Amino acid sequence: MEADRPDERWDGHLMRQQLQTSFAFNSQILSILRGYLGDITSLKVRKATRDRLGKLGNKTETYDDVLNRLMDFYEKNGKRRKK
Repeated sequence: MEADRPDERWDGHLMRQQLQTSFAFNSQILSILRGYLGDITSLKVRKATRDRLGKLGNKTETYDDVLNRLMDFYEKNGKRRKK
């Protein structure tokens, strides 16, 4: 391959520009996600529990929505069990 061919230099220049643009865009997305995910954690539950939670929600609800709805209902209508 001849490195002095203008089309190869131009292709390399375009590739560098695309990579720089892609990197900048991805960095912005990561910054947004870091801010959004800062309040997110994970809970380990059995698959059967996850499936039960899924059945209690609808297509627009997240697991967080379902859990909060259940806790709100419990706090309003239920009493805590004594240990």
